[in-house]
Amino acid sequence: MTIELIASRTSAGDTCSPDAPLAFDLPGAGTLPVIVDVMPGATYGNAPGSWIGYRVTWLLDATVVARDTGYQVFPPSGALEVQLALTGACRNVPCPDGQRCRDGACTGSYDPFDAALRDPAAQSCSDDAR
Repeated sequence: MTIELIASRTSAGDTCSPDAPLAFDLPGAGTLPVIVDVMPGATYGNAPGSWIGYRVTWLLDATVVARDTGYQVFPPSGALEVQLALTGACRNVPCPDGQRCRDGACTGSYDPFDAALRDPAAQSCSDDAR
């Protein structure tokens, strides 16, 4: 499994440069759930309407069996939980970037990783949190 994250500076985009995907080796169900905590940085994720984008790729023997891409607006305070699950209907339905599999079909059209959203002076997403 790989998880990629990107954050926005404004509600319209202006994203940071994504870091390399986080890779998780999941030898069995006992290693689930995978929990990733994300905190807003000084520049990205702290303005009203700014969001965190994600792309999760499930792999089996190095073959992509599913992909889920989406985004979630940062809450003004507190925590927000987003749960992603690979269902049987979506196994072997690796949707293209910007789409999500629901009930075996790819839906959606907004890609938070679209290079056109990159801030011209963007730093890496994790550099912002330091």
